Amino acid sequence: MGVDTADKPIDTRGGMRTAILTASLLAVALGAWPAAAAAPAPPKCSAADTQRGVANKRGYVRFCGAARAVVRVKGKTFTFKEGRCSSTRAGFGVMVMGQSLKATRGRGFEVVLEQVRHSGRTAIIDSAFQLPGVDATQSPTSAGTAIIAKNLKSATFSVGGKSIAGSWSCAKLSPG
Repeated sequence: MGVDTADKPIDTRGGMRTAILTASLLAVALGAWPAAAAAPAPPKCSAADTQRGVANKRGYVRFCGAARAVVRVKGKTFTFKEGRCSSTRAGFGVMVMGQSLKATRGRGFEVVLEQVRHSGRTAIIDSAFQLPGVDATQSPTSAGTAIIAKNLKSATFSVGGKSIAGSWSCAKLSPG
């Protein structure tokens, strides 16, 4: 009752085609996956961005300019070599904005000041910090104090009841 297959060739091409097609589709799918999952790179500062003081692209804000800052928080020190200062704000580094880059962390900060018209104590009315390895959202408040130097181009500051402190220096103040 057995079937004699000795005289009939076995066709393996259909199975081989299916295997090649499956492997090809899998390779294409896996090759595209990391590219889609990777976050875009933060923008670089062009000459125009440096004039404006900020590059705002693809969910990132990069502060551009000759301003410098140092931040100390929870035993860590962060140094920033790019930033922007105006009479109402100081921002440094790169901040991530929006939900599309939620998993990506920035490395920067921005403080919003009362209008600076003279040296001395000035209120920080709001702030945002994105620092690697530091959960700055645990600060009890985003408000603080800045002590503006006589030349109006540098300051020391503290935010959140002194849990975040530092200083900045600006080559020039940008318009508001």
